[in-house]
Amino acid sequence: MSIKKILILILCFLFFIKEAAFASAGGTTVFEFLKIPSTASHAALAGMPGFSSDSASSSPAMLGFVESPSFAATYAAYFQDVSFQAASFAFPYKNLIFNLSYSGFNYGNIDGYSSDPSGNYVFTGTFGADDSSFGIGVGYNVTQWLSVGAGLKYARQNIDASSISGFALNASAVYLPDANWYAVGGFENVGPNVEGYSMPASVYAGGYSYYEQYNILYGGEIKVYSGNLVFLKVAGEYDFKEILFFRLGYNISLTNSNDTLGEWYQRNLTAGFGISYGFFSLDYAWLPFGDLGSTSMVTLQISF
Repeated sequence: MSIKKILILILCFLFFIKEAAFASAGGTTVFEFLKIPSTASHAALAGMPGFSSDSASSSPAMLGFVESPSFAATYAAYFQDVSFQAASFAFPYKNLIFNLSYSGFNYGNIDGYSSDPSGNYVFTGTFGADDSSFGIGVGYNVTQWLSVGAGLKYARQNIDASSISGFALNASAVYLPDANWYAVGGFENVGPNVEGYSMPASVYAGGYSYYEQYNILYGGEIKVYSGNLVFLKVAGEYDFKEILFFRLGYNISLTNSNDTLGEWYQRNLTAGFGISYGFFSLDYAWLPFGDLGSTSMVTLQISF
């Protein structure tokens, strides 16, 4: 099969998934935490998946860049006692590369109230709430210039004594014709509605290029979420002797201004850095949340 035919098939497949995933999407989505990047390097680069295999849990075709087994653990503290945790293990096996992943979002203790016969609200104590997901993904290098991958996640939400659960599918492809540029496309979190709410599905396509003279990898991406929210993402990474990495990203909303979230740098800018030495790497990301402040995400990764 020719390159042109393969690319046409991939584009048609992505269009079909977009239509199928968004056809019933509307209003509030469930399991919003699935949108959070699972590593600091992924988060610092505007959530764009094409910079490294660190994004493999959301874009499984990036597993094609995994050369040896690796384990990564991520932590981010949000507001008060709200936190996010993630872990993943990637390993090659024969002609395939596998990824096992976990992510969790803990809301901390929440105050509970009930109304008495007089209509007054009475404090009844605190209860917990959390989201979690477990996933498996697989990547395959079809040729030296084309990698594909798919992954399935099981997501669960617990609020006090009640819970809901659902499944989400991720799939992607990487087209790399030469060392100077490549393209990445796919979809995330596509699955059946849960309790009448749609999954936080999205479709994306982006292009990347390497500026060899200054060791800069940069790219741009269009991402469409369910509810027809459209974002333009741009990001870049500077590599100093494959030891220090400096990252910067920017999200531009094409469908709403998000003015209530604060100044431009408080709602759209992401930044971070990484240190890599031998089998060990440590990544940091700064993520703004407008008037709510900002949070830091840290990832420790070990390669075997």
